[in-house]
Amino acid sequence: MTITCPTRRWQYVLTGLMALAGAVLGPLPRASATARVEAVLQPEVTVRGTQIRLGDLGVLRGDEQLAAQAREIVVGQAPLPGHTRDLDPNYIRIRLRQHGMDPEAITIVAPPRVRVHGAAHRVTPEEQIRQAEAAVRRLCGEVDASDLLIEAVRPPAPLVVPEGEVEILADAGSAAANEGLRTVRLEVRVDGVPAATTHVTVRVQRLTPVWVAARALVVGSQLSDADVKIERRAVSSLQRPLPADQPVAGLRTRRALPAGAILTFGALEAVPDVRQGDTLALTVRHGAIRVRATVRALESGTLGDQIRVALPGGREAHARLTAPGAAELTAAWE
Repeated sequence: MTITCPTRRWQYVLTGLMALAGAVLGPLPRASATARVEAVLQPEVTVRGTQIRLGDLGVLRGDEQLAAQAREIVVGQAPLPGHTRDLDPNYIRIRLRQHGMDPEAITIVAPPRVRVHGAAHRVTPEEQIRQAEAAVRRLCGEVDASDLLIEAVRPPAPLVVPEGEVEILADAGSAAANEGLRTVRLEVRVDGVPAATTHVTVRVQRLTPVWVAARALVVGSQLSDADVKIERRAVSSLQRPLPADQPVAGLRTRRALPAGAILTFGALEAVPDVRQGDTLALTVRHGAIRVRATVRALESGTLGDQIRVALPGGREAHARLTAPGAAELTAAWE
């Protein structure tokens, strides 16, 4: 006779019911761990410093204690200031696991890649030139500095430094700023720490009052006060500019001059009082004797010039112009 234990009989029944339920309903779903923190990453971010932390890349929501811990996890090295680096979300997940973070505890919502920019401050060429110019002017004092024209020989390259409190120190040396080339050393500091060094070469020129054309002048223009003005310009001795204390009204241009052109001795000439071919009243002096004759000018000239004249009979002589239409010759015969 076989005796069946009631407890075992009920186990068989439960097993059969579970098998029947599995056949009808299919396998039961597996329980999944609910993420305690969600990290929403931005497609582009800017990072200061040398390391990228998860908190730099976006917003973390959820369990505050876990989120605070995750924000400080370093997921990579930051790019240099002004440069970029792309991060793959899968790489970020690997970095989290390397720091002992349970991957099931954090859900990362991210674009295909996160572009990280190194935070930077750009020191423009214009700012570098201003600093170099100011350093040179400081060597001259307030009076002399106003007489200088300071220009960069060539524009410097932009400087890219980390973000922060930027200070530029310019060193132009200790000697007074004379005309010529001078190299100024620039040191850029960020938050008091040296970040970059460069040099700017400038040309120093003295400003001198000179005559310039107030408007465009054609060849042969006889100058009036309305045609010219005085400006302070940087000039060289090779240009031979007309100084501001020399009158120019009445002079004539030898070539066309644009507005603003510096008036030089080579560009102007005196308007001749006598032109080639003019008839002159010539006075020949010999002691107390005065002989007058009519002659023809063989070249143009102004009062006081010695010009060649054609005497009666075809001979030539040199006579001094004494007045418009008049000349004088001192005879040397016995």
